Amino acid sequence: MTLAVHYSPDYVAAAHTFDTTRKAAWVADAVRSIPGVTLVAPSPSWDAHAVEAAIRRVHDGGYVDALATGEPRALAESQGFRWDAGLWTAVRASTAGMLSAVDVVLGGGATAGAEGASRARLSGSLSSGMHHAKHATGDGFCTVNGLVVAAAHAVARYDVDVTILDVDAHAGGGTDELLRLHGSTLQLDRVRHLDLTTKPFDSYVERPARPGDINIEDTALDDDAYLEAVDLLLDALPSGPGNLVLHNAGMDPSPEISFPVLAERERRVAAALVARGVAGVFALAGGYTWAASAEEIAAAHASTVAAFAAAAGGRP
Repeated sequence: MTLAVHYSPDYVAAAHTFDTTRKAAWVADAVRSIPGVTLVAPSPSWDAHAVEAAIRRVHDGGYVDALATGEPRALAESQGFRWDAGLWTAVRASTAGMLSAVDVVLGGGATAGAEGASRARLSGSLSSGMHHAKHATGDGFCTVNGLVVAAAHAVARYDVDVTILDVDAHAGGGTDELLRLHGSTLQLDRVRHLDLTTKPFDSYVERPARPGDINIEDTALDDDAYLEAVDLLLDALPSGPGNLVLHNAGMDPSPEISFPVLAERERRVAAALVARGVAGVFALAGGYTWAASAEEIAAAHASTVAAFAAAAGGRP
């Protein structure tokens, strides 16, 4: 079976040079030789207008206007990047990839390679920079919360329950804010948030927990304890075809957690999705060249793609 992995050069259209704005291209190069992987562009049905409408369902209109126009500049750059028109192109494309991947695993999609991916119910997008983005502002190198945009689409279009499995090193405070804000209006009370945090930026532990959510924060985990924490979250995953898991696969727990252990984490995640019979979509999340080389970061993210491809193809 073919794993459809969504990517286009528009993902890296921003002029601002930083890991989040560039690494999708690094990872695309790194995964081309992985057996069973097909790189595909986001579906044409998710054109600029359709994607913007999906983003506006989740994010404040004034914030979206700032991203599109660059004004007010402080708001357009609130994620930490210099604004240019290419940034908005990149964010739309990256979000379209998440939406297209949801369509592939839940509806069959209209994307090349979707037939095999939909049977295995696994897909992904080389999107990153999402889980800190909040309703009316960016934050922490995250511009649009494509996780929540994709979850809202899945609930509305396919009538499924969604679990966001976030193993980026940092807390998904933007995701938590948006799920609380839109719980009833967009039925995002049907979205659970399982979050493993090893670096407490964007923490939200002071808020009362939403029903079904799990937020593990521990800055002292070693490799063995980290995998134990991962297994706790995997044990909490749902089962059955009426469920979608959005996997925010950060590689920034390294260097405290080794890259081989992060690769093992990805194998366990992919295997759990298949064993439980749920649809799964991965995204890249964090991983930065201040902690490792660009080649090491790309290889680490490629371990996610390799794990999902092996699971989709029935390989161990």
